Amino acid sequence: MNEEIKKVIEAINSVTGTNHSPIYNSHLYWSQKPYNICDILIENLSSKGDKVFDPFMGSGVTLLQCLKNNVDRIPLGVEVNDYPIFLLKSLLQRYDLDEFIAESEEIIEKINSLQFDVYGVVCENCGHTTTLDKSMFEYDENKNKYLTKVFYKCSCTKTTEHKPSLSDVELFQKFSSYTTTEFENINLIPDSRIAVKENQTLFDIFTSRNIKAIDSILQTIKNTKFRDLYLYSLLGILHLSKITDPKSSSQWPLWTPNKDCVEKNVFNLFIKSIGKTKDALLAVDYSLVKNRDLIESFNELERNKCLIIKDGIQYVDNNIIPDESIDLIITDPPYMGQVIYSEYMQLYQPFLKNTIDYDKEIIVIKTKSRSKTEQDYFNDMNLAFMQISRVLKTGKTLCMYFHDANLKIWDKLIKVMEDNDLHLIGITHVNKGKSTLKNIVSPKKSMNGDALLFFTKSKIIKNNDNEVNEEEIINIAKKIIEENDGSATTAKLYDNGVLEYLINNGQLKKCSKKYADLTEIFIKYLNWNEKGYWSL
Repeated sequence: MNEEIKKVIEAINSVTGTNHSPIYNSHLYWSQKPYNICDILIENLSSKGDKVFDPFMGSGVTLLQCLKNNVDRIPLGVEVNDYPIFLLKSLLQRYDLDEFIAESEEIIEKINSLQFDVYGVVCENCGHTTTLDKSMFEYDENKNKYLTKVFYKCSCTKTTEHKPSLSDVELFQKFSSYTTTEFENINLIPDSRIAVKENQTLFDIFTSRNIKAIDSILQTIKNTKFRDLYLYSLLGILHLSKITDPKSSSQWPLWTPNKDCVEKNVFNLFIKSIGKTKDALLAVDYSLVKNRDLIESFNELERNKCLIIKDGIQYVDNNIIPDESIDLIITDPPYMGQVIYSEYMQLYQPFLKNTIDYDKEIIVIKTKSRSKTEQDYFNDMNLAFMQISRVLKTGKTLCMYFHDANLKIWDKLIKVMEDNDLHLIGITHVNKGKSTLKNIVSPKKSMNGDALLFFTKSKIIKNNDNEVNEEEIINIAKKIIEENDGSATTAKLYDNGVLEYLINNGQLKKCSKKYADLTEIFIKYLNWNEKGYWSL
């Protein structure tokens, strides 16, 4: 590992990665990477005036951080889906914020005037009129919804949970035959992995009352000057506006529970989201360069300009981005089939009125409507990294997030990289604050957090068929455990030394043929405790 990468890894290990800020809190996006880690990569691995590229752009963390005051990098990104592009463009446009704030107050007033007709309630104790915060319901044997609880605040009591009255039930059922005018219903792609059933439609995941509320919001913002900002606010709360559970804990945007179903007040959610949008724009105005601009082609790129290309990176040739033109790449490619991004985008499709290009997504998936195998995934990854390597200057760095316990996956990934002249020069572990269900159920083999890998572009031929040295693997693992106060997760053993050793010493291929994952080696020499850590 060279000194430059050692310095970067030390800087990363000295901070806690986060994506919590007014900008990134204003919308939902999956697997969003820490912006403060991105700052470290930009500062240490590029110079002022350099072009920094994210070929799997997502919601645009890399691009936004390049446009911060005094950073002075030139960002460009490629993204296959419209929703994240809409999010980023909404943030990067320049607005008269005073004018937006004034108009948004008028919008909020209009929305509040609609509250009682859609979410009105009369307090059971004092007869005061107010509006619901949320309702709970169940399904009967015919899948009809019946109201079980209503939640509202009233000055006469500290209790927020109430038994529904007859008028509450009538209002809940009032919009059952409502027909929308502003967005259309669509058939969702069945996929058990994201809890979408056969013949399910978009409207099936909302209550009729909430469809009415969303339609009313779209009618209210229709001819406003800042319509896209209000749409940004609305899209940011759609996952909460659908039927959800009491904790609204799922990030699966198309999932709905079978019991303890919750219907939230969409108007209240929207008003709060407008507040988050204001905070995001104020943060953008404070932290990003004032004269930023979105441009249409690479030839227009210069300081304070930003280029966003809608396509799959595997289709971006030298007519779009020239050879050897990029100084630094920071990216987060899809991890096999862990996040089904394009299917998730169905939630936003009727509002953006776009089509989703499923064929260009790099993924492992098998549904009735489409099938992409693991081999398809690695073929696409090879085409993608052929273009990525082509645009990166020789000797420059590519920083890439990835994670998987499966050694065969790592072997195939590293082959893709090395076939395209991208050679590993370092790995470090980046923690995630929250454990996934997989981390909790299967902690030994799950990979909490991410591996951040560093590659350099160079013409090197490596011997990748050496025998596995288990003794050295365990020596490295023991050193990591000692450096972590006597215990370490599987992910940290992978990312903080063992995986890098296997790759750089040409042992990964034979190790992947002998073992499914490294826990098969660890368990022979190390202790696994019930708290989910390896120890000596």
